[in-house]
Amino acid sequence: MARILTLPGELRNRIYSFATYEDTPIDICCKSHQPALSFVNKQFREECLPVFYSVNSVMAKRWGVSSARLERVLKYAKHIQAVEAVSGDELVIAMRTSKEDEAHRWVYQHYGDHTMFMTRNVAIRTIDNLLRLLGILGTEKDDQFWTVPLPAGVMCSRGQP
Repeated sequence: MARILTLPGELRNRIYSFATYEDTPIDICCKSHQPALSFVNKQFREECLPVFYSVNSVMAKRWGVSSARLERVLKYAKHIQAVEAVSGDELVIAMRTSKEDEAHRWVYQHYGDHTMFMTRNVAIRTIDNLLRLLGILGTEKDDQFWTVPLPAGVMCSRGQP
């Protein structure tokens, strides 16, 4: 195990991204949502968790997150790149923009039945609430969001149209 720690940081980050990637969104309400690799030792934990949260989507649930489990995520909240919420037949994914001039903005992308305006709003509010709990968003007046509804029938995998 010690040999991996002798590799350059860039290579270790690539290894962490492959080793911690999940096909489905991470449920931070779940007791064991963090990867096993993060429990090997302190250095692995500090290096792999930021990568883990940046390469995986986080699931937003309407019923919220317990404060004990939320505390485990707070340290790495700034690394979260995507949050998913499902409401009815509507999947909404909030993703950070990658442009420097829009560094603190998120974009909502909709997948599913685009006539379901009400369920889409529920999913967006659920994501908003989770991002506020994580300290990623400030007040509603400070945050600017916009939506990108995708054409009906577009299939989605891991936040990519």
